[in-house]
Amino acid sequence: MTPRTRVSPSSSIVKGVRDHEPERERLLQEIQVYREAQLQLLDLERATTQRTLRDRRSWTIGRLCETGQAMDGLTAYWRASKRYGQRVAVFARPARAPLGWSRFSQGDLCELFPSAEDPKAFHPLKAEYKKESLEGAQEKKQKPKIHTATVLSVAPDRITLLFDNLNSSVDLEGCASWTLMQGENLLVYKRTAKALDVMSNDLENQYKAPRKRADDSYAEYILSGTSVADALLGLAPAEGASAFAGDQRLASWVRRRLRPGPILQMEGDPGLGLNESQERAVATMLGNRLSLVQGPPGTGKTRTIVAAIQLLKQHFEVPQPILLCAHTNVAVDNLAAGALQAGLKVIRAGSSARTRSDLNGTTLDDAIDKHPEKPRLDQIRADVGRVRQAISEAEAASQGGLSSNFQMWKSLQFGNSASSTSKGEDVSALKARIMKLRGQMYNLEQQMITEALREADVVCCTAVASCSNRLTPIDFPVVFFDEGSMATEATSLIPLMKGCRHLALIGDHKQLPPVVTNFEARQKGASLSLFERLINRGDVPSTMLGVQHRMHPDIAAFPNRAFYQGALEDGEDVHVLEPLQSEYLPQVESSEHGQTHSNLSARVSFISHEHKEEALDKSTINIKEAQIVARVLADLLIRNPSLRGEDIGIVAPYAAQVRHFQQMLKQWTSSSSARSARDFLQDLFGEKHRARASQLSKVEAHTVDGFEGREKEAIIFSSTRAGEEGFVGFLADSRRLCVALTRAKRALFVVGNIETWRNARLSERGASSVESADVKVLHSYAEWIEDCGMLVHAQAEEELAQNQEQQNAPSE
Repeated sequence: MTPRTRVSPSSSIVKGVRDHEPERERLLQEIQVYREAQLQLLDLERATTQRTLRDRRSWTIGRLCETGQAMDGLTAYWRASKRYGQRVAVFARPARAPLGWSRFSQGDLCELFPSAEDPKAFHPLKAEYKKESLEGAQEKKQKPKIHTATVLSVAPDRITLLFDNLNSSVDLEGCASWTLMQGENLLVYKRTAKALDVMSNDLENQYKAPRKRADDSYAEYILSGTSVADALLGLAPAEGASAFAGDQRLASWVRRRLRPGPILQMEGDPGLGLNESQERAVATMLGNRLSLVQGPPGTGKTRTIVAAIQLLKQHFEVPQPILLCAHTNVAVDNLAAGALQAGLKVIRAGSSARTRSDLNGTTLDDAIDKHPEKPRLDQIRADVGRVRQAISEAEAASQGGLSSNFQMWKSLQFGNSASSTSKGEDVSALKARIMKLRGQMYNLEQQMITEALREADVVCCTAVASCSNRLTPIDFPVVFFDEGSMATEATSLIPLMKGCRHLALIGDHKQLPPVVTNFEARQKGASLSLFERLINRGDVPSTMLGVQHRMHPDIAAFPNRAFYQGALEDGEDVHVLEPLQSEYLPQVESSEHGQTHSNLSARVSFISHEHKEEALDKSTINIKEAQIVARVLADLLIRNPSLRGEDIGIVAPYAAQVRHFQQMLKQWTSSSSARSARDFLQDLFGEKHRARASQLSKVEAHTVDGFEGREKEAIIFSSTRAGEEGFVGFLADSRRLCVALTRAKRALFVVGNIETWRNARLSERGASSVESADVKVLHSYAEWIEDCGMLVHAQAEEELAQNQEQQNAPSE
């Protein structure tokens, strides 16, 4: 077989020979304008990030830890091996205790410094230091020496950092307690900028360029760029020209599902188990070089995407692996799990430490471990270790006599001639040997990675991870991008730049938009995703999944009307979801199968109270409302014995309120909790139901963004705002409201002030800072709640406590 070498094409091949053709010249001009506009938005957002990080230097270390932007009390050690020629260190808590929640992620630049004045003795941050800001410590000349590093990976019990040469001499083991502080994530910025740079590359010319080289070997080019840029910019049709157009069987399957009227089934068509809207979505994805699929809540986006890949790989046997991306790691894991269950060969790329336990065996590291050449790779690694040790001994011997170990190694390597070799030559030979071994190790590992990737049906990773060095051995002409409406337009380009000729974007612009913090950038369109821009443009083939299989129809009714103009249908399965029992759900009558049932709980409840919110750390908190949420939570667990803690989610639009819930749940389930927490727990459950309190540790509390793509049997939405003036801030974000109201399957509790919702308005500042603001949706929801009889007024605390005491009293 003629050997093939994978190389980067020359600049003349990458840039093409067609640059003076009118169509190509126009495309290059449009790309240049587009690139400059996107880079400007990137720079604006980056400037805000840097300013925010500077402002946080005035925060106390304790506050930074509480908000997930720092970790303290860590021990550290250097790894023996390097990464990209740089030193790698691992930070963890003593006894590998869990790190806990934090905002650290791969690519973050972080600062590290000793946790306390006495670095030799391990202890948590001293109280006086914990209460002092980093700037305050500097003013008192207590500033610890600060080093910087980049996050390689984050696991539940450790965080791995990469150190450049300037910071690689720090004595990690000499300090028993370290603090890490989160900095800017340069990885996203660099990869996004690179994607914009290569957007003008001529992909078609790279495909057509001659591959035979002077030595009669064949070059396999590392593709750079995308051929769908013209369609993205509206300069060429997005319809048709599919990467699969040459397969007549597949083309027929697609055609029969895109024609008007009922789907025409033929003998041999695979049974995908999809509803009609899902099958049409698959056809749209496969039949056009650029397409859009809108997936409202519970409509089966993941199932549809996996079915499209099944059809390609298992039925039509398309050879190349499909790149399956999403904006978040949670979504990537869901997609990878779905593909695995469907019998597809999955590679979960990216940091293996972030992968779920049910995806064990799917990472690139796992593929290398299972490769037949793994023993040979281990042997080379062992040889590298032995030679490294020999170098250390040789350098030590140069300061004195030769050690016996080194003499033995030298004899084995060089035979009797070793005695005539000088020490300097010995070390030089050893270093040459280790360079050769490292080259062999790299080449073998690349060969193993290449084979693993080419044997896969689908490679799953985040958009940012799609252009990592480990994926260099393979190109991706076909890209499916889930959560396309959550990524900024520039980020959406990253997975396209490895030779994409066929792109399907899947998302829902009625749900969470891209997160953009710079006001000027938002005004200039940075928060408009590529998905939404193409939907608005109207000339890209698109379809919507039309049947929801998550929410009971009573829960789905308002979101369907308010956000989807009534276009969603309820699947048969959601009509038979069992109701949950709760004191906080109104009692209703229901007619099913010709019979009338009374004393059934409703599925939606708005629990109204009059406790005002407070400002905290540029966020909002409502402690009294949190106590009502706690009572709803306890009542659910007591009245529904089969309901587990993991079946319940608490959602709030404000980070401060979420942190309060997380701390509250942690205090209740901690053996060292304060007496007040234990008393409140006793008040909620009493002795009779105390065993049910153990489920509290499994209840999740997150912001709205943290629940995107998730679902629970019951959701308690703490709206937090309850002011008389009706100012609602982020509660007016209609997209986040859509997410909050569509996570529950069997019961949804909204806790807030009905008058605040009925009279909701935004201040001038709120109007400029809240994206997708629509107070009319809040007005409509309040009206709908009252019309449907779903309003419940929270009792006074004294009456609540009395009722709870009676309920928890032991039965006679």
